[in-house]
Amino acid sequence: MFKKYFIITFRNLFKNKIYSFINIFGLAVGITCTILILLWVQDELSYDKFNKNADSIYRVVKYSADNKGASQSPAQLAPTIASKIPGVDSYVRIFKLPRLTFSRETNKFYEDKGIIADPTILSMFTFPLEEGTPRTALNEPVDIVITEAMAKKYFGDSDPLNKTILIDGQNEVKVTGVLKNIPTQSHIQFDFILPFRVIELLNPHDVQNWGAFNYTTYIQLKKNVNVKAFTQKMNKLAGTEIPPEVGSFWKKFELQPLDKCYLSADIDNELFSGSFAVSDDINNVYIFSIIAFFILLMACINFMNISTARSGTRMREIGIKKVMGSSRAQLISQFLGEFLLISIIAFTIALVFVELILPFFNQISGKDIVFDLTKNTILYLLIIILTTFLGGLYPAFYLSSLVPVRILKNQVHSSSKAGKMRSA
Repeated sequence: MFKKYFIITFRNLFKNKIYSFINIFGLAVGITCTILILLWVQDELSYDKFNKNADSIYRVVKYSADNKGASQSPAQLAPTIASKIPGVDSYVRIFKLPRLTFSRETNKFYEDKGIIADPTILSMFTFPLEEGTPRTALNEPVDIVITEAMAKKYFGDSDPLNKTILIDGQNEVKVTGVLKNIPTQSHIQFDFILPFRVIELLNPHDVQNWGAFNYTTYIQLKKNVNVKAFTQKMNKLAGTEIPPEVGSFWKKFELQPLDKCYLSADIDNELFSGSFAVSDDINNVYIFSIIAFFILLMACINFMNISTARSGTRMREIGIKKVMGSSRAQLISQFLGEFLLISIIAFTIALVFVELILPFFNQISGKDIVFDLTKNTILYLLIIILTTFLGGLYPAFYLSSLVPVRILKNQVHSSSKAGKMRSA
C-alpha cells in the first residue's frame, strides 16, 4: 500500500512541477525556521546541566528590602553555615577579577575572564583537568589553573605544567593545572582561576567582613536535605552575623538551583557582568517556542490552502476510485500517506537548509550550536507527523467527501465552506 502511495505521490509531483516546488519549498522553509528556533531553545534550556552534581548545587541569592535579587554574599557565609548547619557537602566562593596583564616571554595579553575561587570548584563542578591534580592544583597562593585555549596562547604546543606566567609585570604564578575549555552551556565562564588564598592574604578584612557582599557563593547540599528548612536556618544564622548598618541592602538569602541560574533575568548577576555576562530570560524561551510553533502552523496552512485550491486536478481520480468501491477512510488514509511523503521530502530539504544556515545563525545568536540529527530524533519525527496532520488532514477530509456522481458529471464547484476555510 505504501508503495502505491509513493508512486501516486511522485507521479502527481512530477506532473505539476511548479505547484510541487512552491508547496514543498514553502513547507521546507517553515520547517527550517522551526528547527533553528528549537535548537536555540534547546541550547538555552541545557545550561549547567552538564555538571554531574547539578541536582544538588545551589547559588546563594541575596534579596534586598525592595525584593531585588543579586548573586552577592559575604565570604564568611559559606564556611559558617557549613560548620554550623548540617547538610552541606561542599561550597565554592567566587570573586571576579578585573582586567589583568599576563605575559610570558614575548607573549603579552590583557585577560578579562579571570576568577578567584575555592579549590573545591574543581571537584564540585564538572570542570575536568587535562593536566594537574584537582585536589592540589589551587593549594598555594602562587598557583594558577588555566584553560586549554589560554595554555595554547601562552605556551603553544609545549607542556605548560609547572611553568610560570607574569601578572601585571610583578607577580609570578605557576601553572598547576590545565582545564578543558569551559562549555558554552555554563553560566560560569572564565579563562583562569587563582586560589582563594590570594584574597585571604591580600585582603583579609574583606574576607572576614560580613558586610562585604563581594562574592558569588555556591553550595552543594547532601542528599535528602530539605532546601526550604535549610534556607530558613541559613537566614536565621546570617541575621545574627550581618551588621545592622547593612540595612535595606540585605533582607534574606534564597537558594537558587544551578540549572535555573542562567535563565534568571530577575537576578542581578553582578559578579559575572561585562565581557562574560551570560544571563537570559526564561520568558524569551517561552516566546520563541510559541513563535516556532506558529511558523510551522503557518507553513502547514499555506500547504493546506494550495492543496485544497488545486483539488480540482484530483476530482476525476477520486470519483473513479469511489465508483470502484474505495471507502472514505481508504481515501483519507491515501491522502494522508501522500502528505506524509511530501512532509518527509520537505523535512529532508529543511535539514540541508539547517546545515547551510547554522553557521550564520550561530554568528547572529552568539551560540555554538552543533546540529546532530541523532540527538533529537523524537522531536524531528514529531515535526514530520505534526506537519502531515496540520497540513494534510483538512484536504484529505475535504477531497474524500466529494460525491462521485457529481464529480463524473463535472458538477462539483468549490464550496463556500472550503472558500471560507482558505480565507481564514
